[in-house]
Amino acid sequence: MTTTDAAQVPQLSPDLNHMKGIQTTGTNTQFVWRAEAPSRLDDSLYSKELAPHYMQLAGKLASSDLIPKSFRGKPQDLFICWAMGYQVGLTPEQSQQCIAVINGKPAMWGDDMLALCMAHKDFIDIEEHPIRNKDDAITGYVCTVWRKDKKPKSNEFTLEMAKKAGLLAKGGVWTQYPDRMLKLRARGFTLRD
Repeated sequence: MTTTDAAQVPQLSPDLNHMKGIQTTGTNTQFVWRAEAPSRLDDSLYSKELAPHYMQLAGKLASSDLIPKSFRGKPQDLFICWAMGYQVGLTPEQSQQCIAVINGKPAMWGDDMLALCMAHKDFIDIEEHPIRNKDDAITGYVCTVWRKDKKPKSNEFTLEMAKKAGLLAKGGVWTQYPDRMLKLRARGFTLRD
């Protein structure tokens, strides 16, 4: 691009993506890079442009029965959940379904965490297998993940481990769906490793 061509390219609109934009001058469409990169805060829901809107929205939606229980009546927690999801490319709707508060900390879990990992360019494969006792009952799960140019990572999570952690005493999903919870716990440890 010559100096004359550059002078014909209009300034990027501030409402476009912070790093790039498509500009049209006459019949030419071109990709233009902005000279300065935004701070991490500028590209987050905490930015001065986005925060007021999403904080107000969280305040309105936090009382809805359609919002997960852990965020109901807690607009600040809902906003933080959305902001965390935004950082990994999730919409607010996706974020509130796949980020849970576990022991006071927000954590991505389940199938959405797996989908995020599978979308990574280095992901190769995942295998999840039940551990069975002599009566063929599931007593745990083993999860193994392969990434490009890395050794496989494996973890297991068993009923004995769940009992030791006090998960079975809590009731709820651990007593209703123990097989699924064992699988998700083994998966979560492996994907985080």
